[in-house]
Formats: sequence, C-alpha cells, structure tokens
Amino acid sequence: MTDVEDPLRAFDNLAYCPSCSALATKGSPRCLECGAFHMRIIDAEERIPVENREVIAPIVEEPKDPGFYSIDPRGEIPEEHFEGDEDAITDWEGASIDFAIGDDDDDSETS
Repeated sequence: MTDVEDPLRAFDNLAYCPSCSALATKGSPRCLECGAFHMRIIDAEERIPVENREVIAPIVEEPKDPGFYSIDPRGEIPEEHFEGDEDAITDWEGASIDFAIGDDDDDSETS
C-alpha cells in the first residue's frame, strides 16, 4: 500500500494537543494553536548537553535594614538606590503634547 492508496498516512508523524486537540508534529514542545506546553521543564533541562549549559551565579542577599519596616509615623523614608544604567534614560524635550486636565485651563482663563 502506498501513500496515494492510504491518505491516513499523512497523520503518521502527528500528535494531538491534549488541551485543544490541534494536530502538530510529534515532539513539538508547545501547541501552535493554544500555546500549551507539552513537555515538562525537567525534560527540557535533560535535552541540553552538560557542556552547553550556562552556570547561573548565585544571588548574594544583602542584610535588610529594619528601618524599612518601621511603623513610626515620624520615621524618615529611607533613600533607595537601584543599580541601573542611567545613560539609558533621556529627558523628553521638544514635545507639543499637553497632558493637563481641562478643568485647570478653565480656572486660569476666568481669573
């Protein structure tokens, strides 16, 4: 029997999604229709060879300042500093858009 004689052979290398029953090639990690993942994350880790895996550096946890958690109403708000690329932030200049609410404009015109 050839492929011409048996049209169902077109489904030999296909699997169905258990969530939406869409057909996809066997071994597809994710359904193209509903987006459901078909393989566990553990399986994905095993597929990456050991020599190609990236080593993740551990995150060093800094000691917390108890002042951040103070409920004293007279307490000062501590200044926080976040590490980031300040060069990536640029001021927005030269725009002609006014984001003011219309009520403020009406008050200034009547006075």
